[in-house]
Amino acid sequence: MVDGRVLFTDSTHLKANANKRKYRNELVKQNVNAYAELLDEAVDADRAAEGKRPLKPKNTHIEKNTKVSTTDPESGFMTRDQKP
Repeated sequence: MVDGRVLFTDSTHLKANANKRKYRNELVKQNVNAYAELLDEAVDADRAAEGKRPLKPKNTHIEKNTKVSTTDPESGFMTRDQKP
């Protein structure tokens, strides 16, 4: 709700109240796709049924350096090549 009225969006990019010059860099951990984890479990089960060793575990978390706005932390930064 915005000012007592309902605001609808259709997943387009909305202009945020963020200043692109005021941000801090944060290291964020992201989890690898859950579907990939299910596939790895299925492969390990098949290998165990055939008497083979399980595969080496993969790193399921990756760290990504991202900008977080200090004026509007819920907003995101969108960049395009050769455009502001």
